[in-house]
Amino acid sequence: MKGSHITKILIYGLVGIMLAISVVSFVAALSWLNKPFPGFLVYTFPYVGSYSLKEWPSRQAGLKFMDRIVAVDGRPVFRGKDIYQIIKGKQQGTPIRYLVESKGKTGEITLPVTLFTFKDLLLTFGTIFPCGLVLCLLSFIVIVLKPNMASSWIFAGLGLTLAGYLISGLDSMTSHILVPMHFPFASMYPFANFHLALVFPIRKPILRRFPALEYLVYVPSFILTVAWLVYIFTFPKFLQSHGLFASMFNYPLLGSVTRLFLFFSVLGFVVLILGTIFKDKSVEVRQRARVILIGLVIGFLPPVALMLGSHILRLDPTWNFLPFLVIFFPASIAYSIVRHNLFDSDVMIRRTVGYVVVTAVVVGAYVLVSIFFNVFLGRYQISHSRAFPIVFTLIIILIFNPLRNRIQSLVDRVFFRKECDYGEIIHRIGGAMASLLDLGQILKQMVGTFMEDLFINTSSVMLLNPAKTEYQVCLADGERRSEVEKAIFKKEEPLIQIIEKEKKELTKYDVLEDPRYQNVCEGCAKNFETVSASLMVPLVFQDEVIGVINLGEKKSGKAYNREDIDLLRTLANQGAVAIENARLADQMRNEEAVRANLARYLSPQIVEQVIKKNVQVNLGGDRKVVTVLFSDIRNFTRISESLPPDKLVELLNEYFTEMARIIFENQGSLDKYIGDAIVAVFGSLIPLENPGRTAVQAAIQMMKELSSLNQKWKDQYGFRMDIGIGINTGEVFLGNIGSPERMEFTVIGDTVNTASRFSDVAKAGQILVTKETLLNLGPEIKYTELPPAEVKGKTGKLEVFEILY
Repeated sequence: MKGSHITKILIYGLVGIMLAISVVSFVAALSWLNKPFPGFLVYTFPYVGSYSLKEWPSRQAGLKFMDRIVAVDGRPVFRGKDIYQIIKGKQQGTPIRYLVESKGKTGEITLPVTLFTFKDLLLTFGTIFPCGLVLCLLSFIVIVLKPNMASSWIFAGLGLTLAGYLISGLDSMTSHILVPMHFPFASMYPFANFHLALVFPIRKPILRRFPALEYLVYVPSFILTVAWLVYIFTFPKFLQSHGLFASMFNYPLLGSVTRLFLFFSVLGFVVLILGTIFKDKSVEVRQRARVILIGLVIGFLPPVALMLGSHILRLDPTWNFLPFLVIFFPASIAYSIVRHNLFDSDVMIRRTVGYVVVTAVVVGAYVLVSIFFNVFLGRYQISHSRAFPIVFTLIIILIFNPLRNRIQSLVDRVFFRKECDYGEIIHRIGGAMASLLDLGQILKQMVGTFMEDLFINTSSVMLLNPAKTEYQVCLADGERRSEVEKAIFKKEEPLIQIIEKEKKELTKYDVLEDPRYQNVCEGCAKNFETVSASLMVPLVFQDEVIGVINLGEKKSGKAYNREDIDLLRTLANQGAVAIENARLADQMRNEEAVRANLARYLSPQIVEQVIKKNVQVNLGGDRKVVTVLFSDIRNFTRISESLPPDKLVELLNEYFTEMARIIFENQGSLDKYIGDAIVAVFGSLIPLENPGRTAVQAAIQMMKELSSLNQKWKDQYGFRMDIGIGINTGEVFLGNIGSPERMEFTVIGDTVNTASRFSDVAKAGQILVTKETLLNLGPEIKYTELPPAEVKGKTGKLEVFEILY
């Protein structure tokens, strides 16, 4: 929480600083409208500024960037403001003589005083100020969206210093208010640029050996900044009266050093980025590097070339529109930092392949048709008619899209860029996995989907072992398959702990770049390499991680986008349920061998207790006092006629599952199903303190659970189900009943028959108990006495009591 407040305060402080610089620069620029100026802009030193327009008299007279103004109308000048002060108040068109030092030679030129018009302002300040604001915006977006990444703050340092340099650019040649900031900004952003290259898109190996290098890169920046400040605040008289200092601190020298630092900074960035592109094993890291390289080439190659050309070759370029190019570089980095799922530059290039080919076809067709008409049908002069281009254009319009689509489809197939139908995949795979109960088939289905439908080069699934101590890869496909299938991760490993804690997808770049994982990032990265993965998606069942899907890179070279992640989450959720169902089925199959000899005699519920050795069963039979519960569905025939057989089976399975769960939770034994009826016994095998009360409690829970199920069924099927329950307590015979071919361990006796009859008498929603059961109930269970009822098989009427719930 404290760190969050500090971050907010720092962001607000930076916003305030940049806003102040922007306002000062904007107001100062507006103050120059219709103001007399010499026909060129000049730094505070005074050297001719970099911003100029071809129509200005200075350009026509041959005045160039970095020419030094020595005197104006015979008066020596030491600062740029001296020049502006001399022409202040002069009428437009007044000729002014300037003594200029250029390339070591001194000469005189005469220029008329002119006015600084709105057009001049727009073509100078109007080109750099918006670019500076955009850089500020990019910087703040990155640190707001990714505040925990070191690369975000380094980028903000680069973006804001470069923005400050651009925003204060015109002021450094006009009002000179922001000069103490402008040149230090110029000496800072090249080193922030190089620092960023060391840590992004991936930390360079050299930082592992020399971690201090990350911050030592700013030492030259600090020295250069101090030199600029000394020069700014002590120039001109002190330096000009001390030859040593004048030779050490002069604008051409400091400007050259600054530009050389920028050049080497950009060159170093290019070298590091190229090294990442060609050496790094990660496709996504290479994708980021390519995007940044494109932005770097567009943004800095032209400015650096012009700067060096102006310095070495004494060129006189126009700088005004260079900021529009420079902005491509930070924009490419911001895009790469903020968005993991960036679009590969190669893919962008491949997308243009279709258009390039179509354009080539169109141009070629035009040329061939023109040649054909000119050479072979020259006498008709068709290709020279005014109608020919129009007719040809209409034909191209008709065939362009179909032709482009054909070519683009071919490109997509060649480069694995065919888009997936996510809805169709979920429908097909989800349905298939829901019907599978074999773990091997489920894993094969999942891995096959990742490899074939998403075009992923490697994929594997690792599951938590039954002892819940480690994760082991169960199935893999793609590169290094045999090695990956041997991988085992202990639960104590940091990567597993991160996944189990966060329960969401995790990329290798998350653990490498997020400061929260700084202490474990290297180990986690090795884990990713072990299973050839760049993305891991957990399999979560009932809020517990039971496995992990390991995915490599996409064959297309594209990164995983948001649609891919949503699809993978859905498949992971469905896969987790299918895997648990398969494990349950496997467990049942494994126990089947143990049950084989007992299955002829005992119900599955009793066998479960026998297997766990919780009870000793006398297979010869025994007499025991128990409570018997009968539950029967009302109007079952009507229900069965209103539903298709498959839906009916699905509904009954859900009903029986929930009812059986309640019986088991109350330590009852599910004796049998008789059609739609449930027979449960309490106190038969598992001793209970009060089986009658336990049976009634179970019946109440069954009624309440049925109410919840009815609400669900009403939404799904448009109807409800009702049951009646009868309960009786008495002595039964507990033992084997049947023939030598088929025996069943069950309970029989008059107690069972009476419970069945009470179930028949019970209306929908009623729980009816006999007097024998009522005597065992405590005061906490409410009831009401009903009129005595005749039941089949009994002489006379029996007392009937209804449980209130």
